[in-house]
Amino acid sequence: MIELLISRLKKILPDTIFNFLRRILTALFTPVLFSFNSGHFLSSIQSKAVDKKNNPIPWYTYSCIDFLSTFNFKNKKILEFGSGQSSIWWSKLSLEVHTLEDNDLYRKKITELNIKNLKIYDCDTYLNNFESFQFNKNFFDIIIIDGLDRFLSFKKSLNLISGNGIFIFDNSEGYHESRDAYASHPILRMMNENGYQRIDFYGYAPGVVKKHCTSIFHKQISFINDLNLNIKRF
Repeated sequence: MIELLISRLKKILPDTIFNFLRRILTALFTPVLFSFNSGHFLSSIQSKAVDKKNNPIPWYTYSCIDFLSTFNFKNKKILEFGSGQSSIWWSKLSLEVHTLEDNDLYRKKITELNIKNLKIYDCDTYLNNFESFQFNKNFFDIIIIDGLDRFLSFKKSLNLISGNGIFIFDNSEGYHESRDAYASHPILRMMNENGYQRIDFYGYAPGVVKKHCTSIFHKQISFINDLNLNIKRF
């Protein structure tokens, strides 16, 4: 629609006037189009992460969602620390989702959806009952840290990730912890010591004003590096 308007104006206006109007229209319409096409407008109104068709999406940055959307996760097993719209989104893409939640309201909302391949667990913030879930070692292909105690979530799940699996860390711009005596972030230091590299996706996220960061931790050999096997076929 906007492209059609610009095309018509170009035909009837002198170049000087047209170029001026094009700059003004670009400045005015670009943020509006982004808001509607990304679902940011709907997310802001509803205070929950959705796309432009009102389907649930993760509360990750849009750049990270776009990156993840290029992969095929149908055979992947997910462990998620912190439930929400992302739990629903992942359940539609993957084989199974296991979600840990310390908030009774969120846990009830997800449970009431009765999603067959999604199981939610009552876990306290500091993961004192984590071992009782008896997850198998090297079982999960993707582990998502988006709630509970972030450092403990990483630490307790390091032996649960598969050999070529990845971690997704939302709101990683603050790393949810103060710097230690060595002026470094313990989460970053721990992941680095365990051989993980980091990809940061900075940008806007659904329904938020300020830019955020969602990070992916992966080893040199991981399924996101194997494009031949895991990228979606369009």
